[in-house]
Amino acid sequence: MKKVNLFDCGVWVAKSVNHKDVKQYIYDKIIPTYLEHSKKQNNTYKDFQHGAELGGAFNHLSIIDDMDKNWQGDWRFEEKEKQDLLDYEQDGNDGLETVYSDYFPGAVQVDIPYLSKLYTPDIKAIMLAHGFRKDVKWFFNGYYWYNITEKGGFQDTHDHIMGPRSNTICGIHHIEFDHRVLSPAFFINPQEQIMRATYPSEDTKNVPESFKNLISTTKVKESDIIWFRPWMKHTVAKQKSEKRRITMAMDIVISDKRVDKNSVQIDLND
Repeated sequence: MKKVNLFDCGVWVAKSVNHKDVKQYIYDKIIPTYLEHSKKQNNTYKDFQHGAELGGAFNHLSIIDDMDKNWQGDWRFEEKEKQDLLDYEQDGNDGLETVYSDYFPGAVQVDIPYLSKLYTPDIKAIMLAHGFRKDVKWFFNGYYWYNITEKGGFQDTHDHIMGPRSNTICGIHHIEFDHRVLSPAFFINPQEQIMRATYPSEDTKNVPESFKNLISTTKVKESDIIWFRPWMKHTVAKQKSEKRRITMAMDIVISDKRVDKNSVQIDLND
């Protein structure tokens, strides 16, 4: 019997052409403010909710969402459950301080035109890998945000689907990343819910392995970019190492017409 794979939902990995320049930009423009805020960072649920809405993760923030509904009185928890949530927050594990990014108040905003210039060679390469026609006049709009975590940091499951703009492809650039002790993002199989719904047994030991390909990742090193489709949900596991982890996330909107004044024309024939 032969298995035939009909559809592809893989990711692409490539080294960033201007990695050193992007890293220097982060060190010069972002890290000084980060070091100042890391000593007194205290983001509120409202701040995190705003950032999640911008980042496409709003519907997946289960812990944060439950906590906020508890405070609003919409959910009825037993006293022990309330205390557990309070303890979780006081331990610094409430998700509000696990990642530092420019969607939090006081954080430095990224220079989008400058980063678009640095990432243009990488965007061109992934477009060619996808088979974009070279005889078409293409434009792209890039949206970028950094993510800085240290020990205990993580990111909840989310995707990069965001309206009203239509993201074409997304990336994660590993700017400061020791692959020996840090983890890349894990991607969830787009068919994960359907696969679990068709388990032939409640006992997972009796479920064939072919039904269990629910989450996966790939090896990356510093300077690598993982390119993926915006609808691919992914998560970053809780960081165990004390080494700092810095990535640049990016949403790239590609169109055969200029979207706005920030659109960058890209020539695939160069």
